[in-house]
Amino acid sequence: MVHLTDISSLEDAEEVVSDACMRVWASVPPARPRMLGAYFFRIARNLALNRAEHDSAARRNAVNVCLEELKECLPAAEGTEETASYNELTRELEAYVRGLDKLDRVIFVRRYWFMDPAPLIARELGLSPAGVRKRLQRVRQGFKKTLIRKGFYNE
Repeated sequence: MVHLTDISSLEDAEEVVSDACMRVWASVPPARPRMLGAYFFRIARNLALNRAEHDSAARRNAVNVCLEELKECLPAAEGTEETASYNELTRELEAYVRGLDKLDRVIFVRRYWFMDPAPLIARELGLSPAGVRKRLQRVRQGFKKTLIRKGFYNE
């Protein structure tokens, strides 16, 4: 499984940081980001993911694993309503995550934004990997129930 910190070498990591600096330098005058640090982090994160995905093209990577886990709670996209539905879904997810207790929110963000594996999250938070997976499952199930209640599913 690919993890964001699994870039194959220090040289690759330095190259990602250098590429991110160049992209920020080239894009900032017209872009004018409100939060430069977050803007830089997003660019660097995407470059690191691209590098990790490239380096692990022959095997299943963390992005696919995370998407598979989330698929169980997301409605299927249907036709031209997909973009509007995506924006509404994004707002619902943000509101749902903000409403989680702190530990569940940290676990959720670590898993689905930083793509940390459950054992790493567990070790750093003093939990068991099974406990982390169970919490993630409950959060996904709760989000699906919220989406059903709000009419995102035709069930």
